[in-house]
Amino acid sequence: MKISYLASSVLAISLAVAAACGGGQPTTEPPVETAAPSSDMPDPPATAVPTSEPAASASAAPTAETPPPPPAKKAWKDMTADEKKKFMATDVMPAMAKTFGEFDAKEFGKFECVTCHGDAGKGDKATFKMPNPKLPKLDPKDGFKKHAAKHQKDLDFMMQKVTPQMAQLIGAQPFDPATGQGFGCAGCHEMVKK
Repeated sequence: MKISYLASSVLAISLAVAAACGGGQPTTEPPVETAAPSSDMPDPPATAVPTSEPAASASAAPTAETPPPPPAKKAWKDMTADEKKKFMATDVMPAMAKTFGEFDAKEFGKFECVTCHGDAGKGDKATFKMPNPKLPKLDPKDGFKKHAAKHQKDLDFMMQKVTPQMAQLIGAQPFDPATGQGFGCAGCHEMVKK
């Protein structure tokens, strides 16, 4: 059977590439020679040259330098006062400053403890007591109808962004009107007494 020069060249190149890439077993026999390529044939493709460094193994065991997984976050209700202060400073403040700033950068450009806690968030003796009597008192009657008439945009922002985000940050369930349980408006605002 006659093999064309082109086919034999392709076969020789394929075998050379496979051998260079580790595709064959080492042998003591010399490679089979084929007819010399003509000058109009392209040179065979270059192959990767192995380095002296071994490749990292995907199944390598973790080393002593592998950090342990982070500890599970403590529930808000289980935190000490100092832990709550730290959590508010590192987690709640940055998240809420961003949320309020995106809503109204002019009004909430300077977001700090007193923004939500009022006087209870000032100074060395701050108690951070909530609800804050300086925030607007809310009347939940008829779905906050009284507030919706004048402040629908603010009401939507608080109900759709702030309240769910705050509940999530402190790991609380959102307020459920059917049960009266969970984090809601009364977590920060005083409510009008009926």
